[in-house]
Amino acid sequence: MGRVFRRACALPALALGALGGVLGVASLWPSHPAGQAARRLLRDALLELARRFPELPSGYVMLRTVTEDPRVFALAPLGLLLLCWALAPSRNRLPEEPSADPDSANPRSLRRLRGRAKALARRGDPLGAASLCISHGLLDEAVQHFLDAGAVERAAEVRHDQNCFLEAAELYAQAGCTDAAAALFERHGAHARAAQVYSEADNPSQAASMYEQAGELRLAAEHYEKAEFHRQAAQAYARCEEWERAAVQLERLLAEEVRGSRREGGARGAYEKLVHSCGQLFVRAGLQERAESVLADGGLFSEAAQLALAHGALERAAELFLRARDPERAADILESLGREREACRLRAEQLRDHGDPAAAAVEFERADEWLEAAELHRAVGRDERAAECYERSGFCAQAAEIFAAVGDEKRAAENFARAERYAEAAECFAGLGDAQREVEMLELGGEFLRAGEMHRAAGREPQAVAALQHVPPGHSDFVTAAARLGEIFCARGEAPLAIAKLREVLAAREIDAETVRAFCSLAAAHEVNGERRRAGLLYEKILAFDYLLEEASQGRERCRHEHSAPEAEPAAGRAAEESPRYVVEATLGRGGMGIVYRARDTRLDRVVALKVLPESLGANPRALRNLLREAKSAAQLNHPHIVTVYDAGQEQGRAYIAMEYVDGSTLREIIRKRGPIASRGILEVLGHIAQGLAYAHERKLVHLDVKTANIMWTRERSAKLMDFGLAKWQEEARNQSTVVSGTPYYMSPEQTRGECVDHRSDLYSLGVAAFEMATGSPPFTSGDIAYHHVHTAPPDPAERRQDLPAELCEIISRCLRKDPAARFQSAVEVLEALRAMG
Repeated sequence: MGRVFRRACALPALALGALGGVLGVASLWPSHPAGQAARRLLRDALLELARRFPELPSGYVMLRTVTEDPRVFALAPLGLLLLCWALAPSRNRLPEEPSADPDSANPRSLRRLRGRAKALARRGDPLGAASLCISHGLLDEAVQHFLDAGAVERAAEVRHDQNCFLEAAELYAQAGCTDAAAALFERHGAHARAAQVYSEADNPSQAASMYEQAGELRLAAEHYEKAEFHRQAAQAYARCEEWERAAVQLERLLAEEVRGSRREGGARGAYEKLVHSCGQLFVRAGLQERAESVLADGGLFSEAAQLALAHGALERAAELFLRARDPERAADILESLGREREACRLRAEQLRDHGDPAAAAVEFERADEWLEAAELHRAVGRDERAAECYERSGFCAQAAEIFAAVGDEKRAAENFARAERYAEAAECFAGLGDAQREVEMLELGGEFLRAGEMHRAAGREPQAVAALQHVPPGHSDFVTAAARLGEIFCARGEAPLAIAKLREVLAAREIDAETVRAFCSLAAAHEVNGERRRAGLLYEKILAFDYLLEEASQGRERCRHEHSAPEAEPAAGRAAEESPRYVVEATLGRGGMGIVYRARDTRLDRVVALKVLPESLGANPRALRNLLREAKSAAQLNHPHIVTVYDAGQEQGRAYIAMEYVDGSTLREIIRKRGPIASRGILEVLGHIAQGLAYAHERKLVHLDVKTANIMWTRERSAKLMDFGLAKWQEEARNQSTVVSGTPYYMSPEQTRGECVDHRSDLYSLGVAAFEMATGSPPFTSGDIAYHHVHTAPPDPAERRQDLPAELCEIISRCLRKDPAARFQSAVEVLEALRAMG
């Protein structure tokens, strides 16, 4: 009995010793190959134990416990001692007991056992039959009985114990133990079958790995795709030459990269490599356009351009070469397409950016970009060529100034005339001896007195009269012009007409330095008209003012013999019953719609800006009524950034508007003198004007002619918008039916088309003015301006001036959108955008 007990203890002792050794190796040397092998062996054993006994913890939990608890190392020496004790020879050895191994049993016993098992199975106890077979080593019969009982997993365990691993794996799979089945298939090289099991268990990533090891690349790729392992799917598709499907997988991976990273630094290189691979796969699939799109979206513009060029998409190739910063290649392509102007422009910009302004200017000329060419020619000292380019670009004022500087008076005169700088044009024509053109320029420039005198000197009396009659009341030349008219009328024998004109002019005036010549003309007219006594009296009054005036002295002598005769005193020299309200002090400016003076309001004793409108307005009652109505509406506006309208009416047959006098300059004058305005200044001006527009729009008043010439910048650094609401009557003064109001360079698309407009039209014009402040010129300055406003996208201000803040460029661009609904919807929104810039 003792020997039997010793032998019975030998097996657990051996197991304890082996377990302790394995645990020691697995725990003490985890990175050593021997430790790793021990760990795998221990893992498989514990997983099998956990599978057989579900009430135990999971195999991985037990593995972590036994490899981390130091007490388990005591199992090795304990097992060794127990094994030595069990194998030690006993002092009382007994003869060995007969073996109970079924293999050594005789066939008759085996037949009886099989019969008993079958009998149990027939009685409905196949599990009992299987257990009986197992206890006597009849494992094949036990498997069959387990299968008959539906205990497929138990049958699989028996086959596993028999080392029939593939059959066991099939039974595990049949029993739904997919992990065990797949592990056995994988361990014993049946990778394809393992993949099928993983696939049926909805584990596509493991299935894909097994298919790949089995060489089933297409199935592997499909399962990688299902698992959304796009990189591995692409590699597998590529290995089986499914190029398009491989490219699609990389395309999806690229989309994830874009969402998940900023593609900067070192990650950028890996990203570009991925983009390149994707493009190449699409190329191999024959999908050139898809490849080009992927490369372009990924920033590989040069490669995309090469592909577009290869399949004949030349315009697209040119665009991509531009984005790749290869303007030379883009220019070559555009030239081959017959778009030489664009090609030349690209070359010009490249030459300019690389520091060769002279060559760039020539290329800009070939591109018909005359303004750019002019600026560059001027920068390198080619003034005459710069002037020619300015002339062709329509910037006639700059051309005229340069032509004048280099001594080309003729071309200077012509360009000053085109630029409406008529005084300079007249001076140039005078230098050329062209009196006819000189007098034309004087008339166009409002210098009617000088023009009339020149006509009179040349013997063209009708033209002289016409010119002199254009001098408006209140003008500093008005009295002198009247005197000249009187002289002409007297010389033509029309003394009554001269007297009527001079009395009209002098009715409210006293004799002074300005009017003395006119009073002499009036006296001479009375003398010619036979009113010698009246003439003599007037001569005496003139001599009382200026005793040395020879003309008056001689006239008095001619009229002396009738001096004592009673006669009524002439009206001239008497003050009018009512003095004029506005007294002109200086001329501020002239334009097509009138002349602006600095004047004094004698009633309220304040300085005003007096705008005297053309005489032609009197012939258009409708326009005059609209003027008074608009002026009345504008007079209701009282805002620090709007020029206040004080009064409007008619005096001596001429319509006028009296406005607040602003001591400053218009933005147009500032830009012409100094060029573009600094960003901070633009923001300040836009803020002021937007406040004024918001105030007016709230009161249902629309300006319709917002432009730099209508914005004053005061000495107190404040912007003021003037001529509010006067665009309508200006157009009616030109045409009996109002169709379009405003200035073409600044008009919104809806204004240009003659459609109904609202306050958003002012915001468009404000955007044009802001563009001009930022770049020095409006967005459209050549060609059909109206067409451009309606159809052509405005240029990006940042392209013309790179130091502009992006936020300011966005504000300008939004104001310039063609659709009113796409612009800012109110001036208040413009203010909010400006304030957001800080």
